[in-house]
Formats: sequence, structure tokens, C-alpha cells
Amino acid sequence: MVMCYQPNSENHAYVTPQKLWEAMAAGVPVVASDLPGFRSVVPGAGCGVLVDPTDPAAIAAGITELLDRGPEGLRATGERGRAAAHATYNWEEQMRVLDGVYGRLLAGRGATREGGPA
Repeated sequence: MVMCYQPNSENHAYVTPQKLWEAMAAGVPVVASDLPGFRSVVPGAGCGVLVDPTDPAAIAAGITELLDRGPEGLRATGERGRAAAHATYNWEEQMRVLDGVYGRLLAGRGATREGGPA
């Protein structure tokens, strides 16, 4: 999967599109923009490579880097993505993260999770 979002908006800088999660869950290696959103996931998951999305030669080099891994290397890269999708980037785990964020925000406002005063 090639996802080369251009760094021309804050939204693109921090995007982690649904296609990233779908590729990971399917075990498909990714070539993605070296932007904060992708950078927060791809290297840690080991599911692909990051490239400069403004440089066609860098994109080609990223694709070549993955292809040079051969069938077994591609399979291993995809499996790392699948493992991360199932272990970390699933609804149950991400709900815990989201719940923690909301809990900290509400605690800072002096409110309970139900919305009333603390």
C-alpha cells in the first residue's frame, strides 16, 4: 500500500487514514509519507517504510526497499503490521487510550465522567 500524503496541511501532517489500519490488518506492507501521523505508527509497528512524499525518487526508493526484501521479507513486514493491528490498534486497546485522554481532560476541568461537577 502506498500512502503519500503531501505536507500541505496540518490535517495531512497528522493523518492516520483508515487505509493504513486496513493495510496493517490485512498484512500488507506500507510505504507512507514521513509525516508525524504515519511516523507515530509505521516504524514502531515495523510494517513498512517512510518516505519523503514530495520526492518521486524517494517514493520509488521506498517501494524498491520493500520489494528488495523478497517474498519472505514482505510477508514478515506484513505480519508485523497485522500483529500490531491486532495487539495494539484494535478497538479495545484504543478505547482504553481514548478513555484515558477523556479522563485527563475532564479531571482538568473539575468534572466527572458523567459531566457533573466533581
